[in-house]
Amino acid sequence: MAAPVLQRTWTITPNQRIPILSYATLVLQGGRYLRLIANTLLANGYTCKGSCNGVTGAMDGVNRWSTDAAASVQAANTTTAVSWMVLTDGNGCNILMSFVGATGDVARISYSPSGVYVAAGTPAHTPTATDELILFTGASLITNSLVNDRVLYVWTDSEAKMMRVCCFANGAVANGNWGVELVNDNRNTLTFSPAVWGCAFTTTNLQLSASQLFNIYAANTNGGQCRINGTTCNIYCGAEAYAGGQYNAWASTVKPELQQGIGFPMFPILIGTSTATRTGPIGALYDWWTGRTGGLAGDVVYPGGEWLQIGAIVWPWDGVTIPQVA
Repeated sequence: MAAPVLQRTWTITPNQRIPILSYATLVLQGGRYLRLIANTLLANGYTCKGSCNGVTGAMDGVNRWSTDAAASVQAANTTTAVSWMVLTDGNGCNILMSFVGATGDVARISYSPSGVYVAAGTPAHTPTATDELILFTGASLITNSLVNDRVLYVWTDSEAKMMRVCCFANGAVANGNWGVELVNDNRNTLTFSPAVWGCAFTTTNLQLSASQLFNIYAANTNGGQCRINGTTCNIYCGAEAYAGGQYNAWASTVKPELQQGIGFPMFPILIGTSTATRTGPIGALYDWWTGRTGGLAGDVVYPGGEWLQIGAIVWPWDGVTIPQVA
């Protein structure tokens, strides 16, 4: 068997550096991180539903993050003027990035599956949605350090329906790795409406298990959330067991079928839930695989360079660009 075939067409915006010499404070680095993500999404089919530069905010389709400073106004809570932006993807889902946090490496990342974010009573405050699902709040996204540059990567698909973010610092994965994307629900009887899943992982939880579905969602920490038939579900992420034992115990001399030769096997990533009436595996993820545990950050290990190893997660790569992780 050959290496897995990509299911989606991806645009990868790699090696976006946030240098500490230019962004000397965590707040400036955090604002730059948010604006780089917004700019990438807007350049690849996502639309701005509304924004705020920390002074003026409205749900009027205007991008007010014209400078890094406009994205760098931080607040300690959602009822204070802050830099925020709401983006709409090809599913009609809204993604909210609001620079709410106690320190400059912290922001509030959330989404509305049905796309119903509205301006708060005071428009410069963080918008609200009746079906909001929070991915990050109170947790570091870029690692609390003023020592190293950050290097940001953003994945988007050709229909603007899937996006992923990964950030590196000093050769290691930073904490803020998240995305909002489609779930392949064809394998089960449940209907996702819309078929959107939001994921958020810390560094540790990029190391996935081969033998079970795990990493239950907890705000700020790991896993993801989705709504199925109007019900909010906590989601696990992982791979099924491979016949013959766990793959992470295998030696480098093993010749796995998916790699045509010596190397390490790859397993597709599934999601599952323990929510009542929705227990067990409920869908597969597009172009998510897992490789050997303990893989190196930015380790391009698969045939032709079309897959990028990030910890134990394997995501699509362009096969050309050399990833920078420090």
